[in-house]
Amino acid sequence: MTRYPIHGRLALLVLGLLLPACRCGSRSGEETAGRPGDRTSGGTSPDASGSNGDVVEPDGTPGDAAAWPGGDLVPPEVLADFVARGAVDAWYGVYLTGRKVGWAHVELGRAAPGDPGGFAARLELRIVQEGLLPGLRSESVIRAEDFYDTAPPFPLVESRDLQETPAGTVERRTTATPEGLVLRQTVQGRAASDRPCPPTAETALAAVGAFGLDAARLRPGMTMVVPAFDDDDARDETDTVTVLSVEREVIAGIETPVATLQVLHEGDQQPFLLRVAGNTTLEASMGTGIVLRLEDRDRAQSDLSALGPLDMRIPVDRPLGRPTDVRELRLVVGVPPGFVLPSGPQQQVARRDDGRFDVVLRSVPGPEATADERSRNLRPTPEIDADAPAVAALAREITAGAASDRDKADRIVAWVYDNLDKSLSTNLGTASQVLERKVGDCTEHALLVAALARAAGLPARQVSGLIYVGDELGFFGWHAWTQIVLDGRWVGVDASWNEPIADAAHLLLGIGDSTDWLTVIDAITISAPPPPDTDQPAGTDR
Repeated sequence: MTRYPIHGRLALLVLGLLLPACRCGSRSGEETAGRPGDRTSGGTSPDASGSNGDVVEPDGTPGDAAAWPGGDLVPPEVLADFVARGAVDAWYGVYLTGRKVGWAHVELGRAAPGDPGGFAARLELRIVQEGLLPGLRSESVIRAEDFYDTAPPFPLVESRDLQETPAGTVERRTTATPEGLVLRQTVQGRAASDRPCPPTAETALAAVGAFGLDAARLRPGMTMVVPAFDDDDARDETDTVTVLSVEREVIAGIETPVATLQVLHEGDQQPFLLRVAGNTTLEASMGTGIVLRLEDRDRAQSDLSALGPLDMRIPVDRPLGRPTDVRELRLVVGVPPGFVLPSGPQQQVARRDDGRFDVVLRSVPGPEATADERSRNLRPTPEIDADAPAVAALAREITAGAASDRDKADRIVAWVYDNLDKSLSTNLGTASQVLERKVGDCTEHALLVAALARAAGLPARQVSGLIYVGDELGFFGWHAWTQIVLDGRWVGVDASWNEPIADAAHLLLGIGDSTDWLTVIDAITISAPPPPDTDQPAGTDR
């Protein structure tokens, strides 16, 4: 799980629970997949042993001030003071496209007796989801705890992430040792083998984030670069936090400085924004679609509206044809400024004079895979646990005797399609969990294909975007599928629809664990001009 500074991480946790509801467009009221052709559905702690350290008074400067990652935004003495004395207990309503779908609770302060380190950051997030049957609701929960030493430079001692959904429970625990980090993942109470990871430079700066800021002393242009450990990539990644503006607003009858900050995660195109007053974060947002808003506890937990799998849809203005027959599709796509649509042989993108994009989708292999991409997408991760014994054994069984990599990929796609029950009510956290349960929506199909492919020696990654669900309903739905390296190129495959090469009704928005595409949830538009000089639908079977 990518570990942003606290509000970025909280936003990421929101995304983790919202994704299953956003993805997998459906054509009918049944929780089953449809017929092919119609889509119906680092520094380590001096005391990392777990004891509570004594809180160090803020009388020292941690590290070289010139190299301090907090920059001029959070000076060393500010962080030291917060670790020594700070306490936060904040509640947030979670809104998706204007609807309140859950709540979040943030606590910062002294670690409890028996917990590691001396300073703790705790997050709890709950999202209410609705199944396809009216009134069938479920609740998904994520709890995250990060523990830091109280001596400068306040290094990460341990992190714990627990995700509870109706489909099961997944817990990750990352512990600092003198040699580096050790990651242990537990699925349904069964622990996998420990995974060694390199040391991290993450400190309490990542946890304190905007809560350590006094908007009255901020000035536009102030910045900091915060390292945080990403257990999926097994390395530190950075977030660049920049003050965009400071204005005076009247809050509760008092004129108060309010700062707007931009947070950009390493490798992402789209930032998220924070509004900060005093030492309090008033609001965190990703695009205009996902917003966390400061509220009191009672208000945060009230008036929730369940998010249904059919709520997120993008209408299109004309029929496009039978999706699995489409080999080429021409669209005009509008996205917010700054968002870059992925482009390649399978998705050619050209900017129009009106700011929108002409997009030509084709059912062909995509761009060449770089050596780094191939290497990175062969490694197991906590989510794509290709090294799980059951996953590795099944990959060997499925691909035994395969004549080529293409044959291996085709067999994996067919097996996943044939053996997973189709359901929009799941949210499984690991490929081995999907294999054990043999049920899932597009997310689980894509996850298991990626793990089986990696276990079979084929670089693979999950991708996200939109699919056309068919002429009967006439809209694009959020979807996940898989890309596998075949003959040196990334080839889209979709096990949800038994497609060894994804049809041209797939619009790619995000690759791997990128969350950029989620910033366009309520801002993307799609239209389909007819082919020149014909009356045919926009999709053709060339």
